[in-house]
Amino acid sequence: MKRFFPILLLLACSNLAWSDSDAPVGLRIEVRSSQSLFEPFSNDEPLEIYLRSTAPGYLTLYQIHPDSGLAILYPQPHHHWRELEDKKEYRLSDLAKGLELDYPGFEGYVHLGVIITKEPIHIVPWLEQAFGEKGLKIGQKPENFFEKDLEAVIEKVESDLRFRMGEANTSSFALIPLLMRSRAQLYAGDWREPPKPQRYFFEGRYHVVAPEPPRNFPAASMRAPSPFPRHAPLPGARAAAPQVTKEETNKVKPSPRREKK
Repeated sequence: MKRFFPILLLLACSNLAWSDSDAPVGLRIEVRSSQSLFEPFSNDEPLEIYLRSTAPGYLTLYQIHPDSGLAILYPQPHHHWRELEDKKEYRLSDLAKGLELDYPGFEGYVHLGVIITKEPIHIVPWLEQAFGEKGLKIGQKPENFFEKDLEAVIEKVESDLRFRMGEANTSSFALIPLLMRSRAQLYAGDWREPPKPQRYFFEGRYHVVAPEPPRNFPAASMRAPSPFPRHAPLPGARAAAPQVTKEETNKVKPSPRREKK
């Protein structure tokens, strides 16, 4: 039976975390799976990913694959773009029929990007343009896949999106590295490499959720501090968050695209 590891992003103030208080809750997205997101997934079956938002909002999902570049997963033109309810958990198949993460035979990292906005702002064209300018285009293998610099590229793209939306449009971002391995490698434990941390942006700054080293991995090779207790996250836990500079605002917004009732 698979273990169940929720990965929750918690505000520094404990009385705001999943309470019935009248105090406003900041918008942020939370991601988990049916196993630890820091452990490798089997590449012979679709991944089960679950999403939850602390406030109502509109979700955009994309992925960056080393063999096929950028892909917009949700919303697609044929999808009914729905507003997510606050504190309700969604599977990908709840959002759109046939939406799943499936990487048969692939070994390596796929990066899942998650964005939520309070307003139904159609940011897909902005994503495609910003990533295209960095050499990551829809369905095209990057000429030079800059994996070491990928997070820096994504941060620049996110910064561009926030500039276009302006400060008045509250948004939250998440970057989830997903390691894929064959089932034989998983059984043999043959994936000796340090897992990558997850990165979230909310409340105006980046928060990092760092992994523990894999079993039997040399302790000196990697020891990233974790912002949460080892077994169960507690209200009030503070994530490690590098400071980010305040960005300029842009009051021009595109026409919203809402779900058809």
